[in-house]
Amino acid sequence: RADTVETRGDRSVQHDGVPPSAPGDTGGAEEDDQKAIAVESSFQKFRARLREVVQHGAFMGLVYFFIAYDTFLMGHDDLSQERNPFSPLHKVVEVSDWIIVVVFTLEFLLKLV
Repeated sequence: RADTVETRGDRSVQHDGVPPSAPGDTGGAEEDDQKAIAVESSFQKFRARLREVVQHGAFMGLVYFFIAYDTFLMGHDDLSQERNPFSPLHKVVEVSDWIIVVVFTLEFLLKLV
């Protein structure tokens, strides 16, 4: 009885309640493959554009600027600044440290992708 197919209304139902698949029916796998290829293609285009941006001279110049700025801050950082939180440079160094951390983290993430 495994080969028994009943007709109910406008559709056929196998003995286990599952409609039989049509010959050549892939169950939407071809559509899924096309969507996956489109997404992969879009991601590859995104990565290629990102690579262009990261390798551009202006981006590298910006990174080198922040490296030089960080080096300058470290060179002028002293213990008196740490001991005196009301020093005019203390707030500048504190904010600059966070900006530099964010910039270098973004650079890392952009180059990682």
